[in-house]
Amino acid sequence: MEPAVWSISDFLLVRERFWLPPGLTWEDVQTSEFPGGLKPIGSHFLLILGLSLGLLLVRYIVYTIIYRPLGRFFLINDRAIPAPERNEEGEKLFKKCKGFPKESEISKLMEVTQWSERQVERWFRQRRLSAMPNKMVKFTDSAWRFTGYFSLLIFGLSVVPRMDYFTDVELCWTRYPNRDIPTDEFWYYMFEMSYYVSLTISHCFEQRKKDFWEMLIHHIATLGLIALSYYVNYTPIGAMIMLCHDFADPWLELAKVVHYTRHKREMGTHYVKDKLTEACFILFAVLFFVTRLYIYPVYLISSVYTHCPHNFGPWPMHTVFLTLLCTLYVLHIFWSFMICKVISKSILSGHVKGDSRSDDEMTTDDDSAEPGSPVPETNNHNNSVARQRGSAAKAHAE
Repeated sequence: MEPAVWSISDFLLVRERFWLPPGLTWEDVQTSEFPGGLKPIGSHFLLILGLSLGLLLVRYIVYTIIYRPLGRFFLINDRAIPAPERNEEGEKLFKKCKGFPKESEISKLMEVTQWSERQVERWFRQRRLSAMPNKMVKFTDSAWRFTGYFSLLIFGLSVVPRMDYFTDVELCWTRYPNRDIPTDEFWYYMFEMSYYVSLTISHCFEQRKKDFWEMLIHHIATLGLIALSYYVNYTPIGAMIMLCHDFADPWLELAKVVHYTRHKREMGTHYVKDKLTEACFILFAVLFFVTRLYIYPVYLISSVYTHCPHNFGPWPMHTVFLTLLCTLYVLHIFWSFMICKVISKSILSGHVKGDSRSDDEMTTDDDSAEPGSPVPETNNHNNSVARQRGSAAKAHAE
């Protein structure tokens, strides 16, 4: 009989006592309820890798033939902001201060480069803009994530509610470890894991946003939870957790997609797009708070903490699984504060802002001039305005 996934000694140099409840072996996990029942095996992870690479190829194709033409139809700006004249001292300071130097640092750079204060401020502003993804990149990225999240949500809603454990989460554990994986639940797992693998790969190569590390930890924790739950045949509770997380994500991405097109007043739909953006974001916020701050900890984490050890007793893998669940919950709390921050700003400004992690700064032709070129000295009023713009941009990005 083919062992579950790979040989344990080859995997982490541990045996059943780490991965399985006391008294169980891999042979128990592989024993089917019915002849020919579907169980986790190593080749399934090779299938996931193949599907992930296929999704990356599909992503490239739909970006080229669907999303970018759609973005041009909505008149989304595809112009890349050029980098300013390279300056080694400025680059060092840019990395050190993350693009927002202090007054003392600006003064030191002025002495080294012989630039005016206005030129230094313009160099940093241009450098920040060149490091940001333009509107077209953000539109296509959000459109792809909306497509993926929404597809997984529809797939999950067609699979999980038909299972007996959907209305009683304790039933997730009653047939373990001999429960066979239903075919539709198996494919839900395969596509969910493949999609997150492709997201993790692309995330490492995209232009970094403010929450790059938080999102990377989220993807890794999510992949760890899905892979481990499949590895030891925790698929019922894993499917419940996946569906719980699939509810909110599509609507945030849809709000971003609409937001990136709403500023074109000449299309005559500015008001409608504003309201649609707000409606999508409100729907996202409500679903996020309900599913991830209430259902997820109260029903799902508590089931892993109480029902599972009650049936089998504690073991190391259970602790690892519970730790990953709690790590994900901490990230949910972090993002709930960001959502509340966006909501509070929206109430004050009268409309929902875009992706606060990487919104573009407004530029002018004057500000795009190279700092090395001759620039007429500005008066104190213009310098004050420039400093105010830089402070506002820093506050917005933070």
